[in-house]
Amino acid sequence: MYSIIRDIIIDGTDMTGASREQALSLIAVAKNHWDLAVKLSSLKQAKDILLSVESSIAAELFRYLTELQTSPESLIRKFLVELVEVLGLKVMEHSSILMPVLLVLLKDGDSVVVRQSIISGTNFYCRVLEKMALQFHQSGRVELWLEELWMLMAKFKDVVCGIALKPGSVGIKLLAMKFLETYILLCTPDAYDPETSIKEGKGRTFNISWMSGGNTILDPALFTLEANKALGLLLDQLQSASALRGSLIIALINCLAATARRRPLHYSSILSALLGFDPNFETVRGGHAASIQNSLRTAFLGFLRCTHPVIIESRDRLHKALRAMNAGDAAEQVIRQVDKMIKNTERASRDAQFGKDDQSSSLLLVSGDLKSRPLLQDTDGLTNTEKVPGKRPRYGPQGNSAFPGKISDDSRQDDVNVNGISPELPLLDSDLTPVEQMIAMIGALLTQGERGAESLEILISKIHPDLLADIVITNMRHLRSSSF
Repeated sequence: MYSIIRDIIIDGTDMTGASREQALSLIAVAKNHWDLAVKLSSLKQAKDILLSVESSIAAELFRYLTELQTSPESLIRKFLVELVEVLGLKVMEHSSILMPVLLVLLKDGDSVVVRQSIISGTNFYCRVLEKMALQFHQSGRVELWLEELWMLMAKFKDVVCGIALKPGSVGIKLLAMKFLETYILLCTPDAYDPETSIKEGKGRTFNISWMSGGNTILDPALFTLEANKALGLLLDQLQSASALRGSLIIALINCLAATARRRPLHYSSILSALLGFDPNFETVRGGHAASIQNSLRTAFLGFLRCTHPVIIESRDRLHKALRAMNAGDAAEQVIRQVDKMIKNTERASRDAQFGKDDQSSSLLLVSGDLKSRPLLQDTDGLTNTEKVPGKRPRYGPQGNSAFPGKISDDSRQDDVNVNGISPELPLLDSDLTPVEQMIAMIGALLTQGERGAESLEILISKIHPDLLADIVITNMRHLRSSSF
């Protein structure tokens, strides 16, 4: 037995060593081979190995990967950035070895590499922030390795903000603006509600409100200040739009509009900036005059579709601006649709509340009727003046009953229905839960056969879906296991 365990350990060690040597060999080929296709193929194989081995083994090989940042082929450098993201997310505690590569390649001479660096860095930035907030939320502290990693991500943010402000490639600046939008959303409390907007989808799961203070790095006030600075950068870009190409102006308007919809806290300042934006379309670089006008129209119509109170208050201003763009009819149609949706939502809410109240009142009426109604003899063949033969059934805790509401044995000789309910069924007890009371009422009506069918149907139609589900679950406990 011990020999088997020893052989397994030895085999596992040999396999780990073999994987390590194979990965090193593949990385060497990616670095030194003359054929680009062979280099890329080797890197992909090395990636698969690094993702399959233990994190500690993968981390030992990271420093060999970082040497590829000086590769003369831009495709190799681009693939290296993708590899940094994938491996960094898998073994985040060791990813500080890889992050300097990302910072270096943000300044690469090839725009393809820079764009991939911004994309991968943005994804990694979000995950690190979420990881840090969750760790602090769960344990009340942030581990040292995560703080060091966050310092590297702060440098990434500063570099990307600089790219957004400086002249350069349109594609790179578009991604830098998109990062600023993401950064503002991450650092602003999420006021999203399922009823805030008609079309707005769910954003990222991270919420800055998770951070309640107590850590110098995770200070909500500091994040709010940083978000305001980032928004100021975008608004400054809008004011100097004459120096931007048309495609960048469109991207800028879209970023601001998305931020205003998803974070109403910034809505007023963004709306004022967009309403005051009056570009000289004759001097717009790269054309796109019609597209810029359309992006503004789309942004304003998107605001009208939102139901957040802050945005609703600006309807008149939006309507006026859209009329000036010859989009007054579209604005009025959107307003009608939103008003109709709000009314339908309010009606559904009232109906749901009425259903709950009606179900509760029905429960009280029926249970009160069954507990306190006089025991009249209105069964078939009997009149109110005739007496039921035998002893009168005793209800409640009196007598030798085993539980409240049970009928004494000496009363069962007369199978007489009192008030339409068999005396063999327990009456409702005040200590029963609503579910148990409802089950008792349904059982009482079932014993009446056809006479109770109509009453049973009415009762079930009045039961709230949540209560009905509880009734079903409660009854399932009494099913035999063979029934499944």
